[in-house]
Amino acid sequence: MRNASDNGGIPEQFRRKDLSAAEYEDLKRWLLTRTGMYGAGLTAYATLGYGLASGLSAGLGVAGSLAYLILLGRYVDSLKEKEDDEEDYYAVNLVYEPVTDVGAMLGGAFGKVGAVYSQALLQKRLLVPVFLVVFATTFNKLDAPFDFNYGPVLLGFLTYKAAVLTKVYEDLKPALISALKGEDGDDE
Repeated sequence: MRNASDNGGIPEQFRRKDLSAAEYEDLKRWLLTRTGMYGAGLTAYATLGYGLASGLSAGLGVAGSLAYLILLGRYVDSLKEKEDDEEDYYAVNLVYEPVTDVGAMLGGAFGKVGAVYSQALLQKRLLVPVFLVVFATTFNKLDAPFDFNYGPVLLGFLTYKAAVLTKVYEDLKPALISALKGEDGDDE
């Protein structure tokens, strides 16, 4: 009961969940902001260095990158802990019960793999790069004053990866520096 009274009556396990949720929201905001910053830089560079068509192409890719991150955040937000342990029960039965019907066992296993792949392929965020390619191709078929270039569209879309890699580097930088100095992080 000491933890509950020291933290204003909030048990430690719930306080950690609140801190984790706040940290997660900060991470989402940071990734969106950094992706937008990198995207603005890429769009400006492509426009100034390679012309308006390349700049607009990079801007289209950046818009797709931001849409992808938003949809990914919504997907992660919608995940809940599994309420039933049907998968665990299935795995336990495969290990501990004797196999009497091999066909049913293989059908069940392949059926579950197929269900996982179909669930993964039906995610809205995976349609963003497909939409970008279809939109750019359709626009390029029109009699427009410019065509979208696929290279800058792809680079613009991948700006979210640059933001993710920056975050990973910032998180690992202290450990990398101490490892290069030969210090042991366990002494603290």
